[in-house]
Amino acid sequence: MGEAVRLAVGEGERVNACWTRDERYVIYSQSAGLVCVVHVADEMALVGGGASDVSCLRPTAWFHKEGTFLVRPETEGSDVLVLTHQDDTQHYEDEAEDYVIGNGPHGPVYRLDPLTESFELVGDEVWDDSDGVVTDCGDSQWREIAFTHTTDHELTFEGEPVEVAGGTVVLASGAPNSLALAVLSTDGVFFQPGYVSGFTGQHYHQLFSEVDGRPLGEPVRVAVRGGLGRFVKACWTEDERFVLYHQNVLDLASDKGFLCLVRVGNELALLEDDQEP
Repeated sequence: MGEAVRLAVGEGERVNACWTRDERYVIYSQSAGLVCVVHVADEMALVGGGASDVSCLRPTAWFHKEGTFLVRPETEGSDVLVLTHQDDTQHYEDEAEDYVIGNGPHGPVYRLDPLTESFELVGDEVWDDSDGVVTDCGDSQWREIAFTHTTDHELTFEGEPVEVAGGTVVLASGAPNSLALAVLSTDGVFFQPGYVSGFTGQHYHQLFSEVDGRPLGEPVRVAVRGGLGRFVKACWTEDERFVLYHQNVLDLASDKGFLCLVRVGNELALLEDDQEP
């Protein structure tokens, strides 16, 4: 990723590498005392945990900011999305004002056009002027599901095993208003050395019907990064047009380290219209 960078390290000298906690720099140090600092933030914007069939993004303006992030269509029914961050104080003030999330104070704003894969930092007015329904991706979207996600990282439906693209289930998340289940799986493994766990490998998104357990559409590769202490959450948009997989990277003090966006509207159309959870 990116171009090679020449470093003025001495021949025969031992060199150590140290990443900064925000993953913006790599510092190379020599036993003789020479230090070389390389800025890698631009290259890291391209980083993923394997191949991806969808847009995967790094909203660096949100790093080191605890709280939640919100997403809404730019206009109702649009595939262009606007995303913003709220710290805990902003989130409380926003909700306390009128018990509605999304029209109060907020942090940096991004605009995403999946068609052109444009992801850019924009002005606050882009969020403020948008009229799409707001989804709070920090809010729990848990509900009972028709499947069982076992402690062995498998998926079953009515007692029978369900084949998933990666083989190992990372998470399962039910749609807000439809009998559909978003499943993230990996062809890697789960490991837990001590108190910190993680998943390795290429990750895959799939949708399954909670009516009969069948898959809806084809698997989609997503470039979330598995590994030690790195885990992923799922966020359905309120209009059920997208599932956002957002990565928690414990050493960045932010759970918005990496976002992968999957459009699911066509697959949901395969469900019976009159089914409700």
